[in-house]
Amino acid sequence: MTAKTGITFKHAADPAKKYIVESMSGGVIIFDHDRDGWPDIYFAIAPTVEMAIKGQKTRGALYPAA
Repeated sequence: MTAKTGITFKHAADPAKKYIVESMSGGVIIFDHDRDGWPDIYFAIAPTVEMAIKGQKTRGALYPAA
C-alpha cells in the first residue's frame, strides 16, 4: 500500500539500545498541513544519542494528500 501511495519513509529504531530515545524514537501525525481539506501525513524520527552528541540531525517526512 505504501508503494502505491508514494510513501518511502523508513523508520529506524533499535529496541536493544540503552536510552529510550533510541528505542522509541519516532512518530506519525495525520493533519491537514496545507488546509486543503485532505489529511496529510508527517513522519518524525529522532536522532540516536550518538548522533545528538555529534550534532547530527535526522529528517522527518511530510506526505501531502494528492
